[in-house]
Amino acid sequence: MIPFFTKFNEININYLFTDKHIHTNWVHAKDSVSDVIDKARQIGLRQIAITEHCRKESVYYGAFYKEVDQKRNDKTDIQIIIGNESRIYDYNGSLDISNEIKNLSEFKIGSVHNIPVDGKFYKPAILGKKICQDLEYKLTKAALKNKDIDVIGHVGGQSLKYFRSFPMDYFEDIIMCCLKHDIAFDLNYTYHYKIINSLKPLLVKYNPYVSLGSDAHKLDYIGKWSKAGNILL
Repeated sequence: MIPFFTKFNEININYLFTDKHIHTNWVHAKDSVSDVIDKARQIGLRQIAITEHCRKESVYYGAFYKEVDQKRNDKTDIQIIIGNESRIYDYNGSLDISNEIKNLSEFKIGSVHNIPVDGKFYKPAILGKKICQDLEYKLTKAALKNKDIDVIGHVGGQSLKYFRSFPMDYFEDIIMCCLKHDIAFDLNYTYHYKIINSLKPLLVKYNPYVSLGSDAHKLDYIGKWSKAGNILL
């Protein structure tokens, strides 16, 4: 899977025109597959991954895959990858994904969403800042040992969303683990743009593989790094 990605220090202007973390209205985003593809082409993206949310019990993925596959076949100006995003399920790094979806998906993102505690999943806001940060870190570290993951998604995202911070030493350790396990770091515009000046020195220092993403749930977020990405060069 590594050929989809570029090392951080090798990012160039062409790589900025990629977005490998996009959602559609197959689950809970606003726009259709066709709308997403049209928008990506309109703004000149060279490569996208449509990474729909899924769980073990999801039954839609085969139909989703078929739709995207049909709509990419006649597109020569953009590479369209069919992926998925699944939550990190436990502190062993398991993903909430069925074997059927795992086998179909060309691009697998594992990310923290609701956080498991004693067998139940909790909204991060309920847990408080320190517990949320610590458990998000532990879940992410565990998932980096899972060979089914191609990309570790929006690192620190729940802590950043609910508490506006995630410790830089946690980021550093996660980036080192990405490097060790050849898993790409999802440099995600939605979560990381505001902290990029703090995050960038770590990415420069360790130079992991990076996947540029937006976590777009509506069209105007697609390809955000292509407009703001000079800060990455």
